[in-house]
Amino acid sequence: MSVLTPKQKFIMALEGKQPPGLVPHFELRMFLTMEAFGKVHPEHRNYFQWEQMQEKERQLHRLEMARINIDTARRFDHSAIFLTTGIWQPQEVRKLGN
Repeated sequence: MSVLTPKQKFIMALEGKQPPGLVPHFELRMFLTMEAFGKVHPEHRNYFQWEQMQEKERQLHRLEMARINIDTARRFDHSAIFLTTGIWQPQEVRKLGN
């Protein structure tokens, strides 16, 4: 029997099936980053000067946002990542997903 990935288990649960092991889960607005990593979650940061930053600076912020989301998912064994950025421009969310 092959081992299911967290993604496969999550999809099973969304389809109403019962995956083996723990119930698939993800962080839904609990913001555990300060407690777990000593970092402010991107949702709680202020990016009002985003457009004034150089692309290189924005990319550094995107990488930090991605790191926080990935580290949180790994630390708490999440099955999926609820992507939150603090920046709600669709093109920026897509860049973060890449």
